[in-house]
Amino acid sequence: MIGGKTEGTIHIKSGEIRALVQEPSNTITSHAGIGGGVNGTSTYQIAISGGSVTAKGSSSGAGIGSGNTGSATVDISGGSVTATGGYNGAGIGAGDHGSATVGISGGSVTATGSSDGAGIGSGSQGSAEVTISGGNVTATGGNWGAGIGSGYNSSATVTISGGSVTAKGGNFGAGIGSGLNANTTVMISGGNVAATGGTAGAGIGSGLNANTTVTISGGNVTATGGTVGAGIGSGDDGSAEVTISGGKVTAIAGSLGVALGYGTRSSTADLEITGAKTKLITQGRIEANNLTLNGM
Repeated sequence: MIGGKTEGTIHIKSGEIRALVQEPSNTITSHAGIGGGVNGTSTYQIAISGGSVTAKGSSSGAGIGSGNTGSATVDISGGSVTATGGYNGAGIGAGDHGSATVGISGGSVTATGSSDGAGIGSGSQGSAEVTISGGNVTATGGNWGAGIGSGYNSSATVTISGGSVTAKGGNFGAGIGSGLNANTTVMISGGNVAATGGTAGAGIGSGLNANTTVTISGGNVTATGGTVGAGIGSGDDGSAEVTISGGKVTAIAGSLGVALGYGTRSSTADLEITGAKTKLITQGRIEANNLTLNGM
């Protein structure tokens, strides 16, 4: 690993870096691959502007970010970055019960969450703020985690204004939005965005039994729901509030799901679609508790 139990600053500008935590038998170290260790006061600032970086966290740690109960700020502006979270940890972001602020403005980034963790965002029972303004970003959530957003029983805020972004949720997680039992806010104003939900998850919106607010005002956005999840809206037994006011937006229903609106069982969704600049394409039904159309 690169980092420690207390605090520090890590800046990677070039070279080939491999930070893979090796846990002794029957021992849980709870460290991030790059970032903090197991300590509620552990705070790390991590900046990557170049080079080739590969990182994997131990149990409860993010690949890049915070360890168990710690916090981290991650800024990626260049380089080739591959990160995998340990159990309960995000690929990039927070570890178990941790918190993280993640900014991506450039580079080629691939992030994979472990069980309960988002690809980029929060781990189990943690929190994260994610901002993507550039770069080529691919994120895959672990089971119960979103591709980009929140892990299990956690919270996140996701803002995307640029870049090329591809996200896929794990089982019960949204592509971009909430994991299982989680709460997330998603704002998309630009970029090329493709999101696919895991089983019971929306492409963009909620996972199973989760709550999400989605605002899309620009960009080229394609969202495909997982089984019983909406393309954009709520997953199984979840809720969502969706506002679309601009951009080119394609919403595709998953198996047994709808293109826009709510998932199955007691799911709810409120939709507002407005603005002459909005180009909306749906493949599947639109079903919502409340639907508002203005200026279309």
